[in-house]
Amino acid sequence: MSGGYFTTGSGLGVNMAAGRLSQCILTNNVNRLAGKGTGLYMSGGLAENCLIAHNRMAGDGDGGGVYITGGTLRNSTIVNNLSGRGGLYASGGVVENCIVRGNTVQASHSEIFSGANAFFVNCHLPPLLADNSGVFRNCLITNTAPNFRDAANGDFRLALGSPCIDAGRPGAAVAGARGADGLERVIGARVDIGAYEFAAGEGLTCGIDAPVMEAVGTLDVTLVAAVAGAAPEGALAYAWTTNGVAAGTSATLPLALATPGYYTVGLTVNDGTDTAQVVRTNLLYVVPPVLHVAAGHAGSRFPYATPATAAATIQAAIDAARDGSRILVGPGDYLLSQSLEVSKGIEIRSTDGPAATRVSRLNGVGTIRLMFLAHAQACIAGINFDNGYQNVINIWANGGVVSNCIIQRGTYTVGNGVGVRARSGLITHCLVQANACSGNEAGVGLYLDGDARAQNCLIRDNRSTAADTKGGVYLAGGAVIRNCTIVGNRATNGGGVYTGIGGLVENCIIYGNTISGVPGAGDPDWYTGGTEAVYRNTCTPVAIGSDCVTTLPLFLDADAGDYRISPASDCVDAGRAHESLVGAGDYFGNPRVSGAAVDIGCHEVVVAGASCDIQADALSVLEGQTITLTAVAVGFPSEAELDYVWDFDADGVPDATGRVVTHAFPRGRTTVKLTVTDGTTTAAIEKADLLMVAPLVLYVLPVNAASAYPYDSWEKAATNIQDAIDAALDGSLVWVGDGHYPISTRINLMKGVTLRSVSGRPDTVHVVQAGGVAGGRVVYVAHDRAVLQGMTLRDGTGGVLMDRAGGTLVDMVISNNTFGAGGGTGAGLLIYAGNVRRCVIADNRMTGSSDTAGVAIAARVGPEDPPVVLENCLIANNRSTTTLTTIGGLNALGGTVRNCTIVGNVASNAASAGGMYASAAAVIENCIITGNVNLQAPDKADWDGVAASFSHVCTAPDPDGTATFAADPRFVDPAAGDFRLLAGSPCINVGLTRETMAGETDLGGGRRVWQRRVDLGALEYVPPAGSLMVVR
Repeated sequence: MSGGYFTTGSGLGVNMAAGRLSQCILTNNVNRLAGKGTGLYMSGGLAENCLIAHNRMAGDGDGGGVYITGGTLRNSTIVNNLSGRGGLYASGGVVENCIVRGNTVQASHSEIFSGANAFFVNCHLPPLLADNSGVFRNCLITNTAPNFRDAANGDFRLALGSPCIDAGRPGAAVAGARGADGLERVIGARVDIGAYEFAAGEGLTCGIDAPVMEAVGTLDVTLVAAVAGAAPEGALAYAWTTNGVAAGTSATLPLALATPGYYTVGLTVNDGTDTAQVVRTNLLYVVPPVLHVAAGHAGSRFPYATPATAAATIQAAIDAARDGSRILVGPGDYLLSQSLEVSKGIEIRSTDGPAATRVSRLNGVGTIRLMFLAHAQACIAGINFDNGYQNVINIWANGGVVSNCIIQRGTYTVGNGVGVRARSGLITHCLVQANACSGNEAGVGLYLDGDARAQNCLIRDNRSTAADTKGGVYLAGGAVIRNCTIVGNRATNGGGVYTGIGGLVENCIIYGNTISGVPGAGDPDWYTGGTEAVYRNTCTPVAIGSDCVTTLPLFLDADAGDYRISPASDCVDAGRAHESLVGAGDYFGNPRVSGAAVDIGCHEVVVAGASCDIQADALSVLEGQTITLTAVAVGFPSEAELDYVWDFDADGVPDATGRVVTHAFPRGRTTVKLTVTDGTTTAAIEKADLLMVAPLVLYVLPVNAASAYPYDSWEKAATNIQDAIDAALDGSLVWVGDGHYPISTRINLMKGVTLRSVSGRPDTVHVVQAGGVAGGRVVYVAHDRAVLQGMTLRDGTGGVLMDRAGGTLVDMVISNNTFGAGGGTGAGLLIYAGNVRRCVIADNRMTGSSDTAGVAIAARVGPEDPPVVLENCLIANNRSTTTLTTIGGLNALGGTVRNCTIVGNVASNAASAGGMYASAAAVIENCIITGNVNLQAPDKADWDGVAASFSHVCTAPDPDGTATFAADPRFVDPAAGDFRLLAGSPCINVGLTRETMAGETDLGGGRRVWQRRVDLGALEYVPPAGSLMVVR
């Protein structure tokens, strides 16, 4: 049964739940994506005497040959299949008298994967990895081959001398049963293992029995001749050869082989009448203790035992190595089209360190991890793993060690552990940096669970742009992170560390991380999502656990990436002892414990003489606020009286004295110099731009030759909006002058800063993504006190993203933004939290497979998230030009949409809504939804979704909600974009008036409520001058 082909599914050859399958060959079936059991999928019944070979599963699926959950698989041979894990994958059922050999797995699993309910009896199997939990009885689990007659040419019958002959479970074969080739099933003393029964045939035959077939360094083995069919009285003569050279003339051949490589063994037997011969190609293998790799080496020659014959690729050396081998990797770039897979107890170490040895994806190769690690004795050291996908390195439950490596620039959309995903093993002395994800996940830099450990690592600048990401580092279960420095990372919560249920954080610096979500107790640096996590001896601004240091860690030069700590840091000698630190070095190569106790963080301070440093109660404040500085001195005699001198303006003249000083500093950045002396010994430190005082008011102009930090006047105004935001702090106001502001990168507003145009009108300030630069929206908002007011944002790859931390948009125009294939949702505006008032979201386009051209309100992630309120807005003329599932105007999966006019939007798919879609979690109130179009489904032109969400709404058809109706709203001139109401409109004076509307204005700036009740839509009807208004 061959040639089955499918993109995904189970049992392309045979899918059986009952019955009997016998004497079948299942071969060359192909599953293009992930599935289960390409050759055979069994949930019941009996399959026996079958050959299952050369089936392929291109995706990361289970069981390229066989997937069994129930039933019995008996006397079958499963060979040369390919899948994500397991040539044979057994979550249940019985596997009896079977051979599994030569299958290829893509995800660093063994050829066999077994669950706790799987039962293996009298099988010949390759070595198993630790992820197997099945029951194995009387199985031969070995590297020794089953000795097929000619596996290279597809002959999987057993040769004389095979360990599978007469090795099956007694009584397993029923009377009259036959093998896959039709021969009687039991010929010898017992049934053989596999699909074929060995038959010696007529005349003299011989074979070779090799108890050991490979060894590292030296192979000591005695080969034994197996003979059948000899003449009864004949005297046997033996002739052995190794690699074509005569080697012996006895029935046994003792060998002591030391030259690395394969050995082909030949045997000739003569009984005086007949002659039999057998040649076992590459029967024996002497594994080099050290293998060499040189990038692209033209002189590569197996088994790569010398630099002159070095492998050209790392994977070639891995394939040639065995447990106990060491692979030395020379400098250069190693570009991968497939992941490196290490499931052996080998060491892979660069000769020149990670700065000179880089492993990366080949250009054009999209979705591969760089390395799978799945062996407790495997060690990877001194390599730069750069630009992997999903996980740069993935460590399975079998474990392994990653040491002195750089793990960087991994990317992923949705998943866990972009840098490293570890279920076991150790990551030590590594730099994990600049990994990024755009989808919801946990652990952008590191994801540790099971018994995985990270120690003496620097974990920095790993960042997520998603709405629900947990931690630069994520821990759960029994995972441990110890003596690491975790800085500059960004996630939704726990920008530095997020602990789930379980995990130990010890001796770590967690500082300077940021979040995009609603702050939790320890944010932005840490967050606990479970109750069993333990924090001990950490340095972080908000105290947690025991013996926590909350002062500044005093990095030597964080701006330059130097995260060593000062001898004056409170982290010195403040760590907790642990046996793994004894005799170890720190991340920088210093002895791990140099003082009275271990230091906190990845760096151990070695104190040499007197030194000093500066602690500050704050490094940045708004103008008018003071900063308190404290001098810290070490290495002076304990009885010495110390003098402290401070210089705040680098003029050499003292500005203050004393160990503690409080000072109001000028706007901008201040360099601080401290000098400490006891009259004999002097120590000094100067910290450039240590302190920042942000102006209360900052200014931006499109052109200003005299622009100068801190942009605190029109004369010194910034010419880049982001520069002004960066110079501001929570509470600052940034005035933006009229004009045109082209941008090439997204504006990030992640502070409690108000960004406001001088005129307050969106037509006077245009922020434009220059040249349609791909890769980002125009503005990203992520702070509950951030305000953006009075501007037009246009021509972006998406308009605005308001993340879970919230923010406010007021009097904005968001227009002419476009998303293509896979671009995202909400080409104009995507809101997770926040308020949008008096805004126009118009003429945005969706040209790809994503949804919502205009505004998308995301479903609320957690109860602590701020609500979404969209009110007094016009959502008009947004258009989906694709026939895929997209919505034209508004997709409300939550939030409150109040007094909005949704008109002229277009969808092009029958499953979409032209105007808006409302889920049960959304509240749609006082809105007009009319004049929208669905090119495929006219009945969904204006709206689709849950009718109960609608209250006081004019739309067609009538949703039958509270006070809803279908009617012409009678706009003044909709063709010209004038959506004010005419006198006599049915939408006048029929809305639900809220107390919060008192004093509010509508989209046009007029009073929100003119009569006794609010009107529907974004614009309130204003009676003409001289009209008589009767109020009852």
